Amino acid sequence: MAKVTQPLGSIEARGSVGGLVYQPWRGIQTVRARVGPTSQASEKRAAIRALLASVAAEWRALSDQQRENWTQYALLHLDPYWTGEDIRLPGFHRFCRMAFLAQWSGSPPFTDPPIEVERNQIENLALVDFGGYLLVTWDYDQSPGGLMPQVDLWAAIDHSPGKQCTLKDARHIAFSDADSLSWPSPWPSVGTYTCFARPIWTTGQTNPWLSTRGTFPE
Repeated sequence: MAKVTQPLGSIEARGSVGGLVYQPWRGIQTVRARVGPTSQASEKRAAIRALLASVAAEWRALSDQQRENWTQYALLHLDPYWTGEDIRLPGFHRFCRMAFLAQWSGSPPFTDPPIEVERNQIENLALVDFGGYLLVTWDYDQSPGGLMPQVDLWAAIDHSPGKQCTLKDARHIAFSDADSLSWPSPWPSVGTYTCFARPIWTTGQTNPWLSTRGTFPE
């Protein structure tokens, strides 16, 4: 970074020109070389970005009537946010979120909002010791004829016992078919873990997150 006087023939310059970046710093005008990002996106992150771009393209391909249907759906159905507070989203964001979740968990694309609200839920989420390794278990309350979801599992692994983890501290672990009622983890049952889970249906609908915490040995 170098100090400059009257950058680009002006009193102040901000932004980049070619390979140079101009910006004020502590009351002086400076210029430095533009530096590209040093970290490369992981394979999972690249896949997520590609899917988001694909979902946005799907929205652009919808008819005006289909977009209006999503706008009305978004007005009538709040989105269960990770903080526990339901939020209202515009039709575009509601479509993108539901289409992304459905396709990310393995379901095919769709164009129309669901007709019925999926009210089934997973419950009794727990971490248990199973032969020296952790087992994530849950029950699934399914009404007759209801759709079978994928269970979206996230976890904060072997963290400090005094830390109260939120979803921001966790990372995505796996999707699990709810028929299995459990998911065998590769983690030894030693330390403190916090697990988060929610169902994702083929319609892209979700329910609020559940969480559980366990310290092993107990």
